[in-house]
Amino acid sequence: KDFGFLKKSNVIHKNTNHIKMTYYPLEFIFKENKDILVKGEHILLGNSASITNNHIESFEYLSKLDITDHKIIAPLNYGNKEYGKKIANLGKAQFKDNFEALLDFMPLEDYNKLVRKCGFVIMNHYRQQAVGNILAMLWMGAKVFLDEQNSFYNYLKRIGIHVFSIPKDLIPENKTVFNKLTPDEVSTNRMILSNEIGIETLQKELKEQINTILT
Repeated sequence: KDFGFLKKSNVIHKNTNHIKMTYYPLEFIFKENKDILVKGEHILLGNSASITNNHIESFEYLSKLDITDHKIIAPLNYGNKEYGKKIANLGKAQFKDNFEALLDFMPLEDYNKLVRKCGFVIMNHYRQQAVGNILAMLWMGAKVFLDEQNSFYNYLKRIGIHVFSIPKDLIPENKTVFNKLTPDEVSTNRMILSNEIGIETLQKELKEQINTILT
């Protein structure tokens, strides 16, 4: 989709050939245990202290929902420190004990334990960002909400992944907004991701592209 847009916008020449960009192989994302599943009601919000996460807009969506049984976890320990502090203060003021900002780096093991308590993920980027995080959370069975402007959202929908729209699904009218994915939905997501970005698939595609270039 991005490639087609760039050609139509004359950013790249119309005769330019497309070479598929691949994401991290699942085997690299999960070097240890691929069977881990999320267990918890926390909401993972964003991936860094960057304005591209659109935290404030996400707060507006969440403020209209009943999050009594949920805690928002906002990783703000990477990126712009001043922005991170601002978002941390806003989140705490608005959501009180239902908000936790991660302002300091923590041991990876502790971070992973916390993330595994996040059954829900909101990545409100308008462009591709936090792809590795999103893929990991999808694999672990989290319910992921993305903005429809994000081409990665459209890619995931196109290949059949159970992923959800922030403007259409993260709303009070959606009575199942905080229903977790069913075991069948988790299984489907895993099967599709294995077929799409498993190392065998990516190696095969890379060989085909190299052969195309060389012939």
